[in-house]
Amino acid sequence: MLVAAIVIGIAYTAFTVVSQSYLQFKAKNEGIAELATLDHLFKRDFEQAERIQDTTNGIAIYKKNQIPVVYQINLQTIIRSQISTDTFKVKLPGGISGFQTFFEGKSKSNQTEENASSTNAENNRIDEVSFSISYQDQHIPYHYTKTYSSASLIERSTHALY
Repeated sequence: MLVAAIVIGIAYTAFTVVSQSYLQFKAKNEGIAELATLDHLFKRDFEQAERIQDTTNGIAIYKKNQIPVVYQINLQTIIRSQISTDTFKVKLPGGISGFQTFFEGKSKSNQTEENASSTNAENNRIDEVSFSISYQDQHIPYHYTKTYSSASLIERSTHALY
């Protein structure tokens, strides 16, 4: 009887250790998978974009003959909306102010409500996004760039005279 109790105790302890290790492994892999998915979608959207615009709380990516992809940036999440909505539970240490957008090397971040809702899309065009994500007490920098074709830039009418 004593031997059976010892064997059962050892088996229970071993099961608990293995179970805890598996749960930690699973949680870590889910977090990394979420970061990899976010990175993959950002890269794909940037590559397929015809125009990317800065908004008051994120960016809008316009693709040819498709519904625009909208990324909303919050302190605890990044929400990607198109036909369906994806929510990435990531922490941005700087919040929306840490999400920086640029066009031709000039900062476009922190658009005012008036500029972001402007009818002239060229005022809000961006070609670069930079931000950091905090994951397990480490800061992971993300940086994406869009190289516009000369044909799409020549269509710009910002400084054209009519």
